[in-house]
Amino acid sequence: MASLFNFTDDEGQEGGVDATGTPTTSGSIDSLRLLNAIKRTETGGDYSAKGSSGERGAYQFMPATWKQFSNEANNKKGALEQTPENEEKVAAYKIK
Repeated sequence: MASLFNFTDDEGQEGGVDATGTPTTSGSIDSLRLLNAIKRTETGGDYSAKGSSGERGAYQFMPATWKQFSNEANNKKGALEQTPENEEKVAAYKIK
């Protein structure tokens, strides 16, 4: 599977992630920065966050939006459980 983004962290370590959350070695740092900025803005990166309107997780997905986006990221094989790993997978899928 092709990489969605690669990055070098503050300590000079290189890395990347594909749409399944699997580490890779090629891609774009801009996608990772965008995903991290969204998480920081929404919840400070708290995967257990719950909003007053029903939104949940680090990215604050509404239940219906999670169901739709996670089904798409799962190749239309059904919605995924909203775990930290799946949130990253779905967010990366929607960013690409």
